[in-house]
Amino acid sequence: GRHISGTGTISIDGTVGPIGGINEKIHAAQKAGAKIFLAPLGNQRDITNPQQGITVIFVATLTDAINALLVGAKPAP
Repeated sequence: GRHISGTGTISIDGTVGPIGGINEKIHAAQKAGAKIFLAPLGNQRDITNPQQGITVIFVATLTDAINALLVGAKPAP
């Protein structure tokens, strides 16, 4: 299987919202062995220290997250 991690708030309509501590969460996920990290699109500008060895996929909705895992996705620039 794949080692996947992620973070964010999810509203009742499926919108994924930003959270604090995104850089620390990605780093911890990478150290724990995750290869894919799903992150809120609203946190994209907050990434200050990209981690090697983990692909961050930014999503706006829960549907985006599911589709990224089912179909595959390229990391955001």
